[in-house]
Amino acid sequence: KAIVLANKENTPKNSRHPAEAIQAQIEFALASRNIKKSFTVAEAYTVMADCWDTCARAGLAIDYPALGPDLIRLALATGERSRAEQVSAAVSDVAAAQEVPSLAGAALRCRGLLTDDADLMLAAVDAYERSPRPLELALTREDTAAYCREHGLDWIEDASNADPVYARSRARAGLVPALRELHP
Repeated sequence: KAIVLANKENTPKNSRHPAEAIQAQIEFALASRNIKKSFTVAEAYTVMADCWDTCARAGLAIDYPALGPDLIRLALATGERSRAEQVSAAVSDVAAAQEVPSLAGAALRCRGLLTDDADLMLAAVDAYERSPRPLELALTREDTAAYCREHGLDWIEDASNADPVYARSRARAGLVPALRELHP
């Protein structure tokens, strides 16, 4: 299953598409595809691209940072590099318009995934560490670790990463594995 939430507070007041209508469009798009537990990469790309396009038509650019990293990963895996470049640029535009660490982290993460750049991924981790987004921080750390494994790079694991006192550690230890179990 795929879950996309439209946040009423992020919907422009003069929008012709209230959040409920956006959510209904997304739910219809997902239901019309007979959503199942497992997707091929191409199917997952199509669903994410449809969600992105729905947000774009509705003017919900604030949702780009949430969708961007996964859409970039899927676009690259399906050979849609130009789409990945467009998504990365759009997330960067959203981040540039705001001085919010989590948005900066999303933009850096998107560029790091697009360009396969460990330094950008580490900069994304740093940005998310300054934000109240433990799930995004955990996912970005996992992306960075995956990059290091793929490129044969060693890294030092900070002991605080496993300390349940920190929300990022709880997200990494409990929430991320549960999400992976639901959506392999």
